[in-house]
Amino acid sequence: MGNHCFNSFSLWARASLSARFLPSSRAGLRLAPTILIVLLLLSSVFGQDTNPQTQQLKVTKEQLDAIEKEISSLRSEAGRLAAQENSVIASIDQFDVQVELNTREIILLDLKQAKTQQAIDQLNQKYQDQAQNLEQQKVYLSRRLVEAYKLGQLNYLKLLLQVNNAADLLRSSQYVSFLAKDDTRKVQEYRDSLVQMEHTRVQLEQEKRNLALLKADSQSAHDSLLQTRQQKMQLLQAIQDQREVHLNAMGELKSAAGQLQKFFLNTESDAKEETPSGTPITQYKGLLSWPAPGKVTREFGIQKNPRFGTSTISNGVEIAVPDGSDVHAVFEGDVVFAELFKGYGQSVILSHAGGVYTLYAHNSELLVQRGQKVEKGQVIARSGSTGAVNGPSLYFEIREKETPVNPLEWLRRVR
Repeated sequence: MGNHCFNSFSLWARASLSARFLPSSRAGLRLAPTILIVLLLLSSVFGQDTNPQTQQLKVTKEQLDAIEKEISSLRSEAGRLAAQENSVIASIDQFDVQVELNTREIILLDLKQAKTQQAIDQLNQKYQDQAQNLEQQKVYLSRRLVEAYKLGQLNYLKLLLQVNNAADLLRSSQYVSFLAKDDTRKVQEYRDSLVQMEHTRVQLEQEKRNLALLKADSQSAHDSLLQTRQQKMQLLQAIQDQREVHLNAMGELKSAAGQLQKFFLNTESDAKEETPSGTPITQYKGLLSWPAPGKVTREFGIQKNPRFGTSTISNGVEIAVPDGSDVHAVFEGDVVFAELFKGYGQSVILSHAGGVYTLYAHNSELLVQRGQKVEKGQVIARSGSTGAVNGPSLYFEIREKETPVNPLEWLRRVR
């Protein structure tokens, strides 16, 4: 009889949740409603749509920090230019710096959007994993509830009283205790999973709100960039159409050329102690590759404006190139200048063996730094219109010592 009862108990134990959930059990009165409520909650949880989009771009903190550092520097430069005496060339420089600032802000916002999208994708995946795990727990507990219901009014105590053998009673008691603890743990795990899933959902919604704000900020930065470019175009048009503005601009450009001449005088004085080693560039006069392909729109020497009858001296040539084109070093050398130069915009100056310098101006982006060594043909900048009064172009100079010479006599002839 004892063995028969114990076998009956074993069959029940393997199939049922436990009599704790029956109305005759105090534990059942507390836990059964909890299980049912949790199961009801699942219908709303699993009803949510999660469809993550894969974002390939990997954004690092170092990338964000680098862009933020550039933005800080550009804001300082914009403040410095705003504090200067109002002039045509200073206004052009201010517009150029503002364009660069807006561009960097857009890049930063794009990176932040990508990073936020990554977080959304990860949370979406986490949410799906949690939902799958919760569904498995739901199925398990639902099955146990059904089995408990089929047992009717039986409870742990009634089953234990059916065992007559003391040894079987001990084993049965231990088994019941194990099942009770295991079921309690399962219910707690289910509760924890539900809480974790809700926490993930809240995080996901917050990240989506962050993404929406970043998109709004990005649109604002794009609008600001467009406005700044339009203002610069209006100023450049005024230089071409209004005599007074044109004369002011030409006078300021002459002053800027004087400042550039001083720079070369100082650089040449310092270079007497240390000059770049290697093959002198003078051996390749007439054979140098062009810094960028394009038509020469402003030649070396005296230039006359047919509309206003003014004359100016050009110490280099202007080459019409699309905005953002690669600018190449015409020969190996050392970078002695790589930043904004008033009247010339973002500029690079290289020192070459043989006492020759080359200048590359009006760039939109500089890819080298002062003190860096560059190879022949290396891309050192991207072309643009910074400091230019005639739109996108590359301004190119060659100087022997501090004296400007005609670049076309040094560059390879284009057939």
